Amino acid sequence: MIKVFMDGRLGKDIEIRKTQSDLSVANLSLGSTSRYKNEENTSWMRCSVFGKSAEVLAQYCSKGDQLIISGEGEQRKYTDKDGVERTAFEVRVESWSFGAKKKGTEGKEMPGDVKQAMDLDSIPF
Repeated sequence: MIKVFMDGRLGKDIEIRKTQSDLSVANLSLGSTSRYKNEENTSWMRCSVFGKSAEVLAQYCSKGDQLIISGEGEQRKYTDKDGVERTAFEVRVESWSFGAKKKGTEGKEMPGDVKQAMDLDSIPF
């Protein structure tokens, strides 16, 4: 198992969908920028969040917001549209917390009952 901890900003608004069993799944990309001398390099990580946590993130986070996540990294193989086999590394998020909102925006205040409703035990792994 590869354990991943990451602090990054959302690269775009969160995409949410439902599985056939009506489980919410949020797919997101987190970017983290490192600086060395006068150069910046941003690394992107694809992440998936399940259940009530997915719904909360989709409702209260948007492009540019900061998230701190931890989860299990997994490698998967797929074939792209040109028929080339590729490998992707993704994180199945097990826990997360809100970070700073994007500069110049006001965030939605998360009600206390939503905080209590987040049940990370509903994640299917």
